[in-house]
Formats: sequence, structure tokens, C-alpha cells
Amino acid sequence: MAVLTGPNPIERPGPITLRYGMFQALGIQDGWDPHWGDGGIVITDELCDDPNPYTVACTDTLAAKTFTTMTNIPGTPFAVYAGIVCGSVGFSEAEFQTQVTNRLLAGEQGVVEQVFSRQLNGQSRGLSGSGAAIVVPNSATPTTADYVAALEENLYATYGPRGVIHATIQFGERMKADHLIEPDGDIFNGTGVWRTALGTTVSIGNYAGYSPVDVAPVANHDWVYITGQTWIWRNPEPFVSTLAGSLNRTTNQVTILAEREYVVTYECNAYAVDVTY
Repeated sequence: MAVLTGPNPIERPGPITLRYGMFQALGIQDGWDPHWGDGGIVITDELCDDPNPYTVACTDTLAAKTFTTMTNIPGTPFAVYAGIVCGSVGFSEAEFQTQVTNRLLAGEQGVVEQVFSRQLNGQSRGLSGSGAAIVVPNSATPTTADYVAALEENLYATYGPRGVIHATIQFGERMKADHLIEPDGDIFNGTGVWRTALGTTVSIGNYAGYSPVDVAPVANHDWVYITGQTWIWRNPEPFVSTLAGSLNRTTNQVTILAEREYVVTYECNAYAVDVTY
């Protein structure tokens, strides 16, 4: 049948359902101070050095004890924004604002993962450009389990709480295929977390796979990281421009904007392995 009229505009069907990734694995911390978007944060952390063993002996032969300072952990801010350009006719201000906010909500997780993985846009502490590279035992033909074990052995030699493996999508899929991760909660309804046998949180997402000296991975390789606990703060109220502030009266085009600030950082140490596929 011939089409006699133009297509009929309708709303996008269905809700925005995010994939598993950094937001679900780590959660979003409560609280946001507007000053953080300017100067970031610093955490005075007491967990970045383990207790030490000590030999019980006679009082005249007691050994000296070691005392260390606490660690200042920085978190510098960055912003994620979405922009839409459109003709000024056909949508109300509220509709324009909903559309640009939806674009931000749907895509910001992947942007945050990419920024954190490479310390882009002034973000720190991130992954590439930091951390220590690990030489995996059995380095001739390492398995996925060898990589995971090397990461956990290095972190947990000096760190007590559960850490976080930041896995590229390629490596995350292989961890699941090799039964190295199990669901803790309802993964597919947004309330669960993938964990290793030791309980390490596994964040799988849009990580860049760059090296600890910020070099791009070569073909069939990725750098995968483990860190101490990782935290995400974000401004709960995105800035959304008004129609009056977004209308270019020369071109009669609307360039509407939604954006918000983030701080992402992690505790104590980071380690990385060069994985081969």
C-alpha cells in the first residue's frame, strides 16, 4: 500500500534500562557538596597499610615497632554533558528538557567508565597512568584464572577489605564463561553484583584497557586492573538549560544542554595485568 501521509511522531517506548556496569557494581555514594565540583575532595584514609606481626619476647629484647602515616586520597571532579540540537518548532520546553536529560541518563555510565579508566578530563585517581604492572606467574600460557589470581594476590597482600576488578567487556565475558564470577543478588534487575571466589567486586564496562603508563593496548590484549574500594559521587540534580537560554534566534535552532559533575576515586593501591585473548 502506498504511503499517503508522513510518519506519525510518537514517544520512545519503554523505560531506560541501563546495562550492568560501574554504577551497579559500585553504587552511587549519598551526598554531594556543590564545592566538590570546583575543588574535588580528599579522604584521609587509615586502611592503606596493614598491621604488622610482632614476636612476644622478654622485655629486655623487645623489637622496635613500625608506625606509618595515614594516606591522603584525592578525588578531582569532571563533568559529563549531553546536548541536543533541534528545530525550535514541535516540542515544548519540558519535552526538550526531558529529551536531553534522557540522553544524559542513558549514556553517562559509559562516559564515566572511560574517563576513570584513562584519567581523562582532569579526573584522578583513575586507572591508566597509575598502578603497578604485574608479571603473571605461568606467563607462557596464562589462563583467565591466572590473571584474576595474580590481581587478587597482589592487592590482598597489603589490603584487607574487598577490592574491585575493573574489567573490560572482553575480559568480563571471559571471566563469566570460565565460571570465575558468581552473582551476588539479582544482576539482571539492577540489584546484584558479580563477585569472584574471594568476594572481590567485578565492574565490567567501557574500560579502555590502557597500560599503567597510559599506552593503548595492542591487538588481542587489554590491561585489566584491581583497586581498593572505589567510590562514585555525582551531583544528583543535573543542570538543564532553559528554552530561552538555548534558542539561537539567528538560526531558529535549539541547542539544549544537560550536564552534571562527578568525583570518582579509589582507596589505596592499584595493580594491572596485560591479558591476552
